[in-house]
Amino acid sequence: MGVHERRCDRSGHEHRASPAPARTVPALLRLQSLAGNRAVAGVVQRAVTAGKFNIVGEHHDESMAREPAERQYAKKEFALEYWDEKGFVHDDVRGDDFVLSAIQDVGFVYTLARHAQAVAEHVLQMSPTGEELTERVAAIDRMVRKCADFAMDLYNTRNEIHAVEPEFADLCKPLPGLANALKNATVPLRWESPGDTAAKLENLVMKVPELMQRAELAVRAVKGPRSVLDHDSSEEPDGDSGEEKEPTDPWEVLEGNASIFQAQHMFETACDAASAGVTALWKVGDSHVEEMRWMISEDELQAQEDVVLTNRREFNDKFIPWQEKKREKRREKNRRRGSAS
Repeated sequence: MGVHERRCDRSGHEHRASPAPARTVPALLRLQSLAGNRAVAGVVQRAVTAGKFNIVGEHHDESMAREPAERQYAKKEFALEYWDEKGFVHDDVRGDDFVLSAIQDVGFVYTLARHAQAVAEHVLQMSPTGEELTERVAAIDRMVRKCADFAMDLYNTRNEIHAVEPEFADLCKPLPGLANALKNATVPLRWESPGDTAAKLENLVMKVPELMQRAELAVRAVKGPRSVLDHDSSEEPDGDSGEEKEPTDPWEVLEGNASIFQAQHMFETACDAASAGVTALWKVGDSHVEEMRWMISEDELQAQEDVVLTNRREFNDKFIPWQEKKREKRREKNRRRGSAS
């Protein structure tokens, strides 16, 4: 594949590869989990700040539901332009990299389909009833819908992916159709009779393997992800003990690596924009903010004074009281109007 080749020296200056179409995702960045190892030394500012480039963590569904209020908050309180994760572009570079995002999407399609299949097989084998059946069927419903959503992201960005990774893009083409067929064959499940539910679950179990095979075929067209899928971590000794590590799901490793590379790309794009004098409030997945902080603490990224990292909790600690204050003012205004009439 082409490679996203970014080598940052200690001063934080980036040595960029040629902007030719050949860019590649490096084979491995980290195989170990980030969990429990995210010190944030070096990142002092944790609140949205006027005159800075602010990267702010979010849960996407939460921000979508209140985006108008968040835009107003950014503009009124800080005079900042507001961007969602996929919307920010600087110097013709999208902050949410198309290829890295696509690799994550394929991984999500694969794992969601696999998990939905596993739950469906459990329901068919164990024949749960009542609340347990309702919960499991609802979980399948959610997973299949999300699987189709991620596949549609691939469809919507197919031209941009093809411009960089044509083989990968071509192999992704069947995924939206297969994921939608899976959704249409199984949704809605929650309102079906038991017999119809079983038939739909059997249909799901039958359809999932082709979707998973196609997803893996697409990912294997890319050098870095292919190396991750071929890596058997269970064969590595655990430190000096000589004991084998617990086997690691390569798809989870792939998802983690793609997410870290995406966070690095986002941070570097933000730094470039900040250096050019751009100020903004850019909402990205909360895990990316934590990954950026972790990489800064590990001296792989250099903290930049005009780039502020604020996670979701820190943002909500300020935004929610502001939003409630605005609501209370509106309620008071309405009460006064009512009493005056």
